[in-house]
Amino acid sequence: MLRSPDKLYSSNPDINKSGEPSSMTTRKRKHDSDFSEALKTFTSEIRCILHDWKKEIQVSGIKNNLDLVLKTDLEKLNASFAEIKLEISTVRREYHEIKKSVQSLNLKNNEVMKQIIVLENSVQFNSDQCDNVQKKTELIAVNKKAIESLESKLDLLTNENRQLQLEINTNNQRDRLLNLEIVGVPEIKDEDLSKIILSVAKHSNVNISADDVIEVNRVAPKVKQQGRPKNIVAKLKSRLLKDNIISGIRKNRLTTKDLGIHGSVRPVYVNEHLTYCNKLLLKKCREAVKLRQYQYVWTKNGRIYVRKNDTSPVLHI
Repeated sequence: MLRSPDKLYSSNPDINKSGEPSSMTTRKRKHDSDFSEALKTFTSEIRCILHDWKKEIQVSGIKNNLDLVLKTDLEKLNASFAEIKLEISTVRREYHEIKKSVQSLNLKNNEVMKQIIVLENSVQFNSDQCDNVQKKTELIAVNKKAIESLESKLDLLTNENRQLQLEINTNNQRDRLLNLEIVGVPEIKDEDLSKIILSVAKHSNVNISADDVIEVNRVAPKVKQQGRPKNIVAKLKSRLLKDNIISGIRKNRLTTKDLGIHGSVRPVYVNEHLTYCNKLLLKKCREAVKLRQYQYVWTKNGRIYVRKNDTSPVLHI
């Protein structure tokens, strides 16, 4: 605020101090130097007053400007504070959401950690199993090589055994070249087997004596059948006698009646005395002959032969 000076003049123009009008008296005019001094003083006072006014005016303008600036800044600050407050509220909400999310993630993390522990245990178990499997595989590989070596040896031994069996079978069959085998003769108590052999030879039109029979016995078959009598095996002095008796019986069929055995009449078969292996081979040959429609299958000197018909060649099995 501007203020006016208390006094307009530095001197009192009213000469009469009592305030009452009086008649003017003649005074002596002051000297020019005194007037200059008074003027200087007045001028100085005026300058001081103007300086004070200037200061007051400047301070008032600065204050108004400062109030305006402060008001503007305060409004900006209020607006900024409101924005900051809104942002803080938003941040708080986001913080709570993040906190919830973090808690949820912690729970999930705990579950994941549990699952990881389970998976680690499972992986460790599988690793141990793999190690065991690898050890077993290595052991199997070693055993496989050993088995392959054994199989090779077994094959070799099997071939050798088969060869030995063939040789044994051949030798056994060679030992039986003089033997006759009679099948189907009923067993009788206190029977005379030599007499039965002589009766068989007589029926085949071959004359032999008891001296021509080296040995005769009943032999149990390897595969026993209920009610089937044991076969009679007779060893003769010569292969010629054996072959003639078999040839004669094939021409003239033999029965129990021809041997003087009482009871129901049954066929009696006279064959070469074959080994067990050759008997199995002969059985399979007879089955194959029927399927292949061959007419003949027979044995001679322990060997098996087949023939399809009268004009076809003879095949040795």
